[in-house]
Amino acid sequence: MSGTKDKIIIAAVERFNERGFVNVTMREIAAELGISPGNLAYHFRNKGAMLQEIYRRMSEELGELVSGIRLIPSFDNIDYEITTFLEYQRRYCFFYLDTLEICRAHPDIAAEHRQQISGQIAAIRAVIDYSVQSGNMVQERFSGLYDHLARTVYTIWSSWLSQALLLQTDSSSFQVEGRSSALRSLGKGQTSLRGTLLEQHPGDLQARKAIWTLVLPYLSAKGRHNFETVAFRHGLTEKPIP
Repeated sequence: MSGTKDKIIIAAVERFNERGFVNVTMREIAAELGISPGNLAYHFRNKGAMLQEIYRRMSEELGELVSGIRLIPSFDNIDYEITTFLEYQRRYCFFYLDTLEICRAHPDIAAEHRQQISGQIAAIRAVIDYSVQSGNMVQERFSGLYDHLARTVYTIWSSWLSQALLLQTDSSSFQVEGRSSALRSLGKGQTSLRGTLLEQHPGDLQARKAIWTLVLPYLSAKGRHNFETVAFRHGLTEKPIP
């Protein structure tokens, strides 16, 4: 891909992250880059085409992350991967904040994303299965329990940014002042989503804690012992779990 297209994609993602996909126009992206709307349209005929390229890159990047998962999913490695996926999500936070809206407007992206979600849930289930086989988690108490657990873990991970935004912001600001104003209230002195959620790494700790909290009831005695060491070392707890 040409250098110009790369610059367009970078600028577009930054704008989308700041203001939301539907709120950014092609003209604004062109102005940001200092090129004419016609020049921008030469590379991407519309925002839909631009989104397709962004999603293609997102999928490639996610594929690399998945392929990089350790062959042995120890608790150390699992927590590392949770952190890595949260960082990935922040890089493309516009998509995870506006997923439903984007998928409704772009059925082709929706179809690809459904497959991606299914793959991620299957990967989580595979980690659960390994943890059961290695003795870190107890056997499934009833059929389908761990399928539900895998889906719930994915749901928390994929919706964490939107929940953080809603819970930290007065909901009336969404109705009266719009998205950008609501986002400004997330952090003192911050004026965009990029300046808040993208850089608010402490929020990742809360997400990791939420995910591990789901798993804790299903740990065996061995798994709980192994988790205590990892949790303390990774900052999930202030002291070893008694």
